[in-house]
Order: sequence, then C-alpha cells, then structure tokens
Amino acid sequence: MHVVCGNLRPRTHAGRRHFVAARLALLLVVAAGAMTGPAVAGAASSAAAWPPLAYRLDEVDISVQREPAHGLPPQRVSVSGSGEGMRQWQGRQESFRIDHDSLLDMVNALYRMRFFDLPVRLLPPRSVFVKDDGSVGTQATRLHDATTTSICFTLSAYKKCVAYEADPPPELEAFVQRVLINTGRCVSSSPTPSRK
Repeated sequence: MHVVCGNLRPRTHAGRRHFVAARLALLLVVAAGAMTGPAVAGAASSAAAWPPLAYRLDEVDISVQREPAHGLPPQRVSVSGSGEGMRQWQGRQESFRIDHDSLLDMVNALYRMRFFDLPVRLLPPRSVFVKDDGSVGTQATRLHDATTTSICFTLSAYKKCVAYEADPPPELEAFVQRVLINTGRCVSSSPTPSRK
C-alpha cells in the first residue's frame, strides 16, 4: 500500500476513468462477496458485522492508534474521505492531504484481510497446562507493559474497531506499519501543537 499525498480529484480524463473504475470495482467485490452466501456455519451472522454494501467514499474515516508502554507518546493517524489526514507523532500533531486512490487502497486492504470478521479485541496467546487432577486448563500469556494498537473503520452509520497487544494477524500488523510509515511522507511542513 502506497499513500499518495496531494490533490483529491484526478487531473486527467484517464485519471477520472481509473478512479471511477476503482470505485465500481470495490462495490462489485463487496456485492459479490455478499451474494456468495454463508460458506460455513456462522458466516451469515458475521455478515452483519460488515459495512453496508454501498456507501460513499467521502463517508469513510480510518484511524490507527498505537499506545506504547512506559508513558511514551502515542502514535495516531486518521484519514477521511474528504482527503484530510491528521498524524500525531512524538508529541506533535500534523495535518496532511491524501488522495482518493490511496484511501481506496487502504479500504481494499481491510476487505482483503477480512478485517470486518475479526473480533473487537484480539486476545493474547494462550497456552495449556495439566492440572493436578489430570484435567487440562488454559491460560493467557501475561503481557506486562504491552503496546496497545487499535484500528477503526467508520462510516456515518457504521463503526468497526479492532484492538490488540501482541501477535495480531501478520497482514493486520503490516497494514498498521504501512499507514504509520507512509502517512509520515504526507505530513505538511507546518505542524500544529497536539491537544490533549
């Protein structure tokens, strides 16, 4: 995923065609996925957790937040369908612009990784042990001073957030890394002070 900063509207006729084709492709992929029906038990109930089949790109807000341990400053990035972005990094808040194709690329990445099927909180790894009576018990790995990461996808009438501390699906962590790193390239040269 590569983030392109700058103008929201494609400047050329070919750019407009590509933009419209990309938006139509997203709607077709979403609609096709919804029409395939439940492949396994419980798939129908998870469909309710997905965004509506059609919505406007300018309704979309995506945010990524990473709260490091030991009181270090949080890292936050939020982008909206209007093309506005905000990045909080090392105690500074900076604004930037993002183009529609880059936002569409981020939305497509969430659909590809089945982000909307993930639970609200990804639990830490578990292990099993044998109790004195011979039964098997499970325990969660304790993560002291763990960094907490959350990703949210929001529309006017829909919101899905996923939070984790350790061992997320690799594609989810890769998405977070790309958003945090690539939006840094978009940041304007005039940061605004962070508000708490």
